[in-house]
Amino acid sequence: LLLAVVDGLGHGSPAREAAVRAIATLREHSDRELPTLLEACDGALVGTRGVAASAVRVAWAREIAHAGVGNVGTHLHGQGATRFVTTNGVLGIRQAIPRIRVERAVHAPGQVLVMFTDGITTRLDLTLEPGLLGEPPLVIAHHVLARYARETDDALVLVHSALGNRGDFPFFPAGTTGPDGKATVGTAGAPSVLTPRTR
Repeated sequence: LLLAVVDGLGHGSPAREAAVRAIATLREHSDRELPTLLEACDGALVGTRGVAASAVRVAWAREIAHAGVGNVGTHLHGQGATRFVTTNGVLGIRQAIPRIRVERAVHAPGQVLVMFTDGITTRLDLTLEPGLLGEPPLVIAHHVLARYARETDDALVLVHSALGNRGDFPFFPAGTTGPDGKATVGTAGAPSVLTPRTR
């Protein structure tokens, strides 16, 4: 399962164009290792405003591999919480990106993976709300937007739960892109949900 969140720089059509191109590249090369996948985005986005992006691969053994460039956050909440680190930079702006590092963690049952754009404050911490982690991803995503969204920016939240593949979870559409250049890519059938908010 590949999950990714992309944030086009700025707003409007140029941001959306960059995000759409990034999502197309992620989908086309989804079988590549994460650093190579993000490097492919970097090359494909030359001439656009560029994007910040994070990608997560969830293996059947529930191991998570994460890589990102720019200010798109990824946190794993619950017991053994992890805040993944992204590489500084922007994909697509013809500037050398430092080596993209991959971090790994185990996505244990009861943990919730939250990916988000910079419209959500980095003080996001759901470990203090253990009852929330058992809720469906849609409930968690709406809570994150209500409690942690910045008033001056649009935001996108993607929530993935390791509770198992239950039929009562809403699913996000693969390759969704909002009007302001916030986008996600993923595989339907996982207990995940995407919730955007525009300003």
